Amino acid sequence: YRIDYERLLTIMVGLSFCRFLEGVTIPLGQNDLMDWINMTEWQRTNMTLPIPDTSLPNNSSKNSLVRGVDLRNRPISFNEFLKLDDIKTEEDKEVISAIGYFLRLHSKRFGPDRHPKLKIETWQGLLNELPVINDDSNIIEVSEDDLITMIKLYFNKNYQSGCNFCITHFNDPGIKKVNYFEVFFN
Repeated sequence: YRIDYERLLTIMVGLSFCRFLEGVTIPLGQNDLMDWINMTEWQRTNMTLPIPDTSLPNNSSKNSLVRGVDLRNRPISFNEFLKLDDIKTEEDKEVISAIGYFLRLHSKRFGPDRHPKLKIETWQGLLNELPVINDDSNIIEVSEDDLITMIKLYFNKNYQSGCNFCITHFNDPGIKKVNYFEVFFN
């Protein structure tokens, strides 16, 4: 058997791009890629592989562990996020309900478990940012009912081809502001 290095390079570049879109960093920088391209076949076949990290997850933060799996840098589903302890407040319940509604509509449109997984920091940011509209002159806080009305409107729109209707797209300040004003001022 022989390794097809051109095919391997194509796969590595594609994987790095997909991981980049998911917000995951993998160690494949431009210099690493150029070094790989410029290597002779002998150098490639005689490369030593890096020693895998077999250390145990950092137990200093129980918030980042679910069943012993370190979640800090890995995108997770909203259900996994909800299982984490001590990161949600009493005030977050309405926003959590609105996010759940958003994800149910997303599942109806695209199928179950099709919403992209997000990092913990992104889910936490959504809890803080989702009910807030920044209207240049003032900040508007919206209720759970208002968010649900805006979410319904959002899913009834036809965005550009390829839009995955991710909650981070809905939370974009411009998108959210347009939905808010269309709901409450039209």
